[in-house]
Amino acid sequence: MTEMVSQTMKKTVWAFFMAVFAASAADVNLLNNPEFKLDADRFPADWCFNREGLLPLLDFSRPGEVAFRPSGTAVSFRQSDIHLVPGRRYRLGAWVRTEGLAPKQACVLVYNYAWTKAEGVLSLPEDTHNEWKRVECVFTAPESRDELYTFTVYMKGSSRGSCAVRAPWLFTETGAPGGEEPAPRFSGSAWTPPHAALTPTSQPEFPARRLNALVTRLLSADTRARKFVFRSPREGWVWIALDGGGTDTRVFLDGAPESVVSYREGERFETMRRLTAGEHRLNIEGEASGRITVNAIPCIFAYSYPAPHPKDYRFYAGAFLHRHLHPAINTFSYGYSVDRIPKADLADLKSRGKELFSQMCRWNAGVAGYRNRLEPPEHLAARFRAHPGATRPELDGFAYDEISAAALLEKLNYTRALRLSKNLAKPLYTWSSGVKFELNELNAAYLSACAAVSGGKGRLLFECYAVTQPDEGAAEKYLDDFLDGSLRRAEKLAPGFAGSALIVNGLYTRLGGYCTDCRPEADVKRFYDLYFHRLATRSVFEDLAGVGVYAINNADEENLRWFLRLIRHYALEGRTTRLSDEYGFTYTPVHAENGDFARGLTGWESIPAEPGSLRAGMFPGYSALQKRKVPDAPGDTACVFRRSVARPNILRRKLTGLTPGKLYSLWFATADAKEIKEKKGTSRRFVLKAEVRGAEDVTASSPAVRWGEALRVTALLNERIIVFRAISSEAELIFSDWETPDDPGATAGEEILLNAVRVKPYYTDDN
Repeated sequence: MTEMVSQTMKKTVWAFFMAVFAASAADVNLLNNPEFKLDADRFPADWCFNREGLLPLLDFSRPGEVAFRPSGTAVSFRQSDIHLVPGRRYRLGAWVRTEGLAPKQACVLVYNYAWTKAEGVLSLPEDTHNEWKRVECVFTAPESRDELYTFTVYMKGSSRGSCAVRAPWLFTETGAPGGEEPAPRFSGSAWTPPHAALTPTSQPEFPARRLNALVTRLLSADTRARKFVFRSPREGWVWIALDGGGTDTRVFLDGAPESVVSYREGERFETMRRLTAGEHRLNIEGEASGRITVNAIPCIFAYSYPAPHPKDYRFYAGAFLHRHLHPAINTFSYGYSVDRIPKADLADLKSRGKELFSQMCRWNAGVAGYRNRLEPPEHLAARFRAHPGATRPELDGFAYDEISAAALLEKLNYTRALRLSKNLAKPLYTWSSGVKFELNELNAAYLSACAAVSGGKGRLLFECYAVTQPDEGAAEKYLDDFLDGSLRRAEKLAPGFAGSALIVNGLYTRLGGYCTDCRPEADVKRFYDLYFHRLATRSVFEDLAGVGVYAINNADEENLRWFLRLIRHYALEGRTTRLSDEYGFTYTPVHAENGDFARGLTGWESIPAEPGSLRAGMFPGYSALQKRKVPDAPGDTACVFRRSVARPNILRRKLTGLTPGKLYSLWFATADAKEIKEKKGTSRRFVLKAEVRGAEDVTASSPAVRWGEALRVTALLNERIIVFRAISSEAELIFSDWETPDDPGATAGEEILLNAVRVKPYYTDDN
């Protein structure tokens, strides 16, 4: 009986394959690998799967079949970048076998760019009773950017039942020739890590000791010994630091005539240097006190070097560069002409051992014969060789900006160009827009190529631009998926890839531009600490090639200073304790709640100038105009001040939980309701005054004023910062829409919006 059933099943499988291919013998299936043949990594070649959590549910043990159980979230597999002709008719489908399937959505689709339109089989049978059923439809291709489409089997919203899929197809219904092209095919290559793991290759004079996932101690000794030997376990960066010194202090490395550490007024006696693997020698001359420390550290990458000339970058040049950036950064990148950097600054960078990378942009010009303006790999490889980052002696390499993790064609093209550039003379780093790489052969080949370029010195810059979450528990869960999960995926594709990866955070802390600090209830300082603490203490990040920041010109001065202090704490000093604990910074300070007025005026006392002139309101799309970069970000609610000529509108509340003597910052955003509705700004200052009574206003002497942060005016918004010192545990926050107690200072009837009100501890170098 068992043999008879087996024979019956074989005949059934053979029958539906014959039905598919006999019915379409004259057509060409536009899908690659409809048989689901497995690649070297045991995944169906040329197919992409949407989430790591789906993988344990997949069953590839039966040839030609993908079987999976839907989960509570969306799961899918797909092929992207298929060329179709808009308006032409096509036929798609698959054979499916289901059991107890009851999702909110289960479909076989073709969708256009950005999934604004989709066509296909919109539902699958609940139960096929162990038989294979054909699902199929004919559709007309909608418009799509660059005529690119995606085929997908997609399910959402069910945790029970099962579904198996065989032999999917996508054919031209009319048989009209020309225009259609299948999804790009790709082939991988064996992965060999081009770098050495961060473990001692032999015993140095001082036994190496890992301090955290990012830092290994190579030497710690009393400076009175004067001469020291240490062993660098691999080519890479080290941090050399003295506890103290004098005007005559000099430290020499490997007998070179120029010192690597010497007296610089107001600066520490330390340096970061890129060294070869093996033994190195240090010699101290002049005054020195305490101990000398040498740590193996990661590359610490910053975009952008703040040259004094370009308008967007000069903000943090000069004193800020020397006091805050140099002590934390060893590799700078920039996005302007290197000729804008004064020669004296270039010489200073070299004397400090810093590396300088230029930025290479995607090529936007079209080429005859190439669809969608893709740059041919040979042309791109030639641009690599001719780029200033590869040719100019004052530069140490360059970074390509950027490749999307989801762009199959561009990623395939770029991979081929990298393979033509294995012997590139200087390092090429690749910015990755998107960090969760789907597990398929293309991504294995792509990651391998990013690391292997430039003789194995290539690096991938993961754009892990983290967005604040509602509370610390949610933040930890989010970071586990966003940081740990992203690198775990890369490690599955290329074991040991951490040694070729940099995790880069985006310091988008200002409203009105791209903003990731988007929740008034959260203190981003604690959030950044959670971010770095994870990198420093989780085993998945051991031997990580580097960490970084993009882009310092988008950050406010307080959070940039804090970010740089975190880098020193974790990536230079090798600490494992949370720095925010030392400063008393918590994730959700409770000094002032309901800062977005999502709960109306709860917690606030309102004194309207006239009936209805002070209220909470909803403004759909306002959060997006503030550029809060998270789908469910708050910010569409605000308090509305309609100005009266009779007297000012007053909104006030108590600030609680303050520590006398400590500094705090008050942030808030204002806008004109009419401008927000019309989405057309006038880049002007809005009249809405704030006062903290019962505290000392020190804004005028704070870095917020020194670095131009007290008032920022953008096209639609004003963002204000007031720094104050607490006198007692409570104070009173008062908003008024008059310029002075006697003068409105602006047009009566004008409606000014207030939201994003936050009060949090303020970080300075000495608090």
